[in-house]
Amino acid sequence: ILITTPPVALALAALGTAYLARRCAADWRGALANSTARFGMLAVACLIMPVAAAIALNSNLYNDWRQMYFLYAPICVLAAFGLRGLAELLAALPKPSLRAAAFALAALGIAAALVQTVRLHPYQNDYFNALVSKDGIGDRWGMDYWHVSHREALETLLETQPTGTIATSDPLHNHAKRSATILPKDDRRRFAVSLKYPMFHIVSGHPPGARDALAAGGDSIIWKREVYGAPIVWIVDARAESEAAFREDYAAARESPPVARGGGFDIYRTADSLIYIKETCGEEDAGGTFQLSIIPSHREDAPARAREAGRAYESTSFDFWRYGAIFGGKCLISVDLPDYPIHAIETKMSARAGEGAGWDTIIPLGESLGEYAAALSAPAGEYAASGGGFDIYADGGGDTLIYIKEDCAEDDTRARFLLSAFPVDQDDLPKSARDAGLDHEPLNFDFRRYGASLAGGCAILAPLPSYPVRLVETGQWMAGEGASWNATIRFAGYDAPHRAALSALSDEPSARSDFDVWLDENALIYVKENCVEKDTRGRFALSVFPVDQNDLPQNARDAGFDHEPLNFDFARYGAMFDGKCVIIRDLPDYPITRVETGQWLPGEGGLWSVEIAVGGG
Repeated sequence: ILITTPPVALALAALGTAYLARRCAADWRGALANSTARFGMLAVACLIMPVAAAIALNSNLYNDWRQMYFLYAPICVLAAFGLRGLAELLAALPKPSLRAAAFALAALGIAAALVQTVRLHPYQNDYFNALVSKDGIGDRWGMDYWHVSHREALETLLETQPTGTIATSDPLHNHAKRSATILPKDDRRRFAVSLKYPMFHIVSGHPPGARDALAAGGDSIIWKREVYGAPIVWIVDARAESEAAFREDYAAARESPPVARGGGFDIYRTADSLIYIKETCGEEDAGGTFQLSIIPSHREDAPARAREAGRAYESTSFDFWRYGAIFGGKCLISVDLPDYPIHAIETKMSARAGEGAGWDTIIPLGESLGEYAAALSAPAGEYAASGGGFDIYADGGGDTLIYIKEDCAEDDTRARFLLSAFPVDQDDLPKSARDAGLDHEPLNFDFRRYGASLAGGCAILAPLPSYPVRLVETGQWMAGEGASWNATIRFAGYDAPHRAALSALSDEPSARSDFDVWLDENALIYVKENCVEKDTRGRFALSVFPVDQNDLPQNARDAGFDHEPLNFDFARYGAMFDGKCVIIRDLPDYPITRVETGQWLPGEGGLWSVEIAVGGG
């Protein structure tokens, strides 16, 4: 405070404090009765008490005294009282010359502060008064903490680089990109953040240690802004250094053939990077957003944040300039890869609106295939189902499905695998699934993502969500051909909700038929005593009629329906135990007038049907 506040303000604040103290000492009752004096004493308290509290509580105050800037207000109030006290003091002086000299001295102090403010503009936030030496000030004090100078640096680059994208980096804070938001939109769009091949470094003078980067810049510094002779921001031309790194990465990538292609990019795997190269390329090829998903060979290698989110892979998205550059008419992107064994990489690019289609490709790397070989030779877990020649096992931990096919050809892996996980508790579903009105989480995948071919066999280790799952549906589907097979797998305890629902039912159902049906709050409960497997065949029909037709989903309204069709299979919502069949089918959360439900077999027609009035109107 003492070195960044104008001396005249400090002197007047001290004088104001003394003036108030003198008045209180002379007549404290009169001072308390005077509103102006009370206001001054409040200013003294507002100045002293926060400082005393910070000292007594040993508070952490970061970066000079920015967390105490509010103290300027009581300082200014006390300075105003100081001016009043000075005026009364000057009026009491016997000689006019002394009054004039004192007034001139005060006016000179105020004028000096104003001149400093004008001289430093727009960097008056870096003001230091005469109590501190300006020699080497930047090495002792943080300069331009708020990075006000970045705007001038960006405008300088716009002047010197009149066309094209300007890829910059700030080695310490990356404030340049945020500072660009104050520029006009067309200028703002020309800037990009680069972590690999920046054209320019915009280096800040804060914190003081940043000055090491100034020395490192050497002859490459093309512009800088100084305050008190200390640089607060400077621009380093990094194009030569970045082009050298670009060419080195290009040569390293081209030592081996590409592992994949997509969107005109050849994609290479080096020891520690994934490198995208487009041989003939311009800035028009640098749009869109790239996405990268890294599937580890061992699930436990996935980052903790991914596992906590229920993902068995590491995912990131970036724009071209973040890891890429254009030199010599070539585009190159280099993304560092983690150091754990990688099973596969999925990479894709989403085009900007109006710029055509994006692309998507999966790169099977197959590093550390021990788990796949072990699965082929002796699958872990309990045999659960089969389909399309694949035997499917659920491992003991319930976090992986293992698909095994011993005599496996390439045609067996072309179709997309469907996987739907149904949680025990619907609240565990991701928000995206709930927002879409789904009662399951879709986890569909390609063979290359989680599979491997070994010794004529195929193995897939497909991760399941981290929340408790009661059943999964899986199969294969080929575009234009439909589903080739499907299977339902129930996990231990999947029937717990059904047993609980059965025990809580009232004596009288809402409707009787082959299945007795109860309306239980926001669900229908179907029960059949002495139930056998054939009773679960066929499809269950369910139509829900809302009180307000506007509550119907858009697809039902578009089809001209006056109800929402919610037909289902027993395998999805039912459980068979103790000779009974029980189904729990949740209903929509809008008001309902009635439901119609029943069961039918393809080729045989309806088996039974009932109508239940709900009375939601």
